[in-house]
Amino acid sequence: MNKHVQLLLLLLLPFTLPAQWTPVQTGSNAFLESAFAVDQNTWFIGGSDVTMRSTNAGATWSIFPLTADGIPLLGSIVTELHFFSANSGVATGFFSLGNDEWVLRTANGAQNWTIAFEGDSGPYPRYCNDLFFQDNIEGWAVGANGHLLHTQNSGATWSLLSLPGVAWELYSIGFSTAQNGFIGGTGGLLRTTNGGTTWTSTARKQ
Repeated sequence: MNKHVQLLLLLLLPFTLPAQWTPVQTGSNAFLESAFAVDQNTWFIGGSDVTMRSTNAGATWSIFPLTADGIPLLGSIVTELHFFSANSGVATGFFSLGNDEWVLRTANGAQNWTIAFEGDSGPYPRYCNDLFFQDNIEGWAVGANGHLLHTQNSGATWSLLSLPGVAWELYSIGFSTAQNGFIGGTGGLLRTTNGGTTWTSTARKQ
């Protein structure tokens, strides 16, 4: 085959380019742990001692020192957040003040936070690792000491649910439908087929 024809065929073949990432200057030196997009322009970031917001697709960022009920949360880190709108959202993570398990809620786009849930049961340390909302009403949080939290009012209040025999750390939670969900942790998988009413354990292999 003519070399020119070979080159033309090569150029006509479809190519898949790898994803392109570029560094973004946020104006903060904080360690950044979590991100959530409300829409293509409105983004929130959680990190060490800060939350950040962009309203122009990440071109610029507003940085808000992390506080709860007006108290600075130094030495804390937001590991997960979820927003229902550009103003209303919830966040969780490790909070050094009191070393308790908290879920925070904001009504002004992460500028200020209030404590929606505070838990002081179980051994230290106490914290949550992950949040999951099936819609803008019902949500879940999981964390240390086998703790599973549930809300049915957009994170305004939370209930600590019992998981008998589960005291290991829970890292992540997700639902594929309103009834079917999984929780992953150091002890393996937990599964529900009835919307979180009960959970069964699948022990991990040793």
